[in-house]
Amino acid sequence: MLPSSLRSQGTLRNCGMTLLECMCSVAVLAVLVSVLSQTFISTSRLSAASNRALDRVGQAAEIRDAFTAAVREAGRVADGVLEFKTGGDCLVLELPPAPGGAARRYAVLRRLETGKFVRLNVEESDGAFKATYLKTYALRTMALRFTAAADARLVSMEMDVQNAAQSPNRPPVVYRYSATMRSMLGGEGRV
Repeated sequence: MLPSSLRSQGTLRNCGMTLLECMCSVAVLAVLVSVLSQTFISTSRLSAASNRALDRVGQAAEIRDAFTAAVREAGRVADGVLEFKTGGDCLVLELPPAPGGAARRYAVLRRLETGKFVRLNVEESDGAFKATYLKTYALRTMALRFTAAADARLVSMEMDVQNAAQSPNRPPVVYRYSATMRSMLGGEGRV
């Protein structure tokens, strides 16, 4: 119990909060929580979009490395092997024979119907073909175009990938890579 001197001075009225003050403080707190939660949600979405874009760049670099390695190993661009024909979305490269082997080797780079990029190595020995290597890459492409001059050693690849936002209103991201063939087929550049 408070002494009578404090009660008479009206200090009891200042010891707590009125209902109106309590409601105002709850409203201010609600606005702050709302703003902070929207900021957190926006930051989370931006972070996820950035991670997806970074993954796409990493996957495109993996395809670039596979393309460059295959072209640098190749001796020439072949017309085709099996059902694979060199054209706009398919590239057949003739590789030098393996050490100690007489079999002809080919690398096929192409886009599958699912949109994924694939490298297939094929070996031809005594008229029989055998797949020796197959790798499918995770990145889905919208289009793939290869260009190689008949007499030049430079091979180029252009790859269209859907933008990171996956919006149909935005144009695709285009990656362009070039590599030069460094190998010679048995030293004589056999055709």
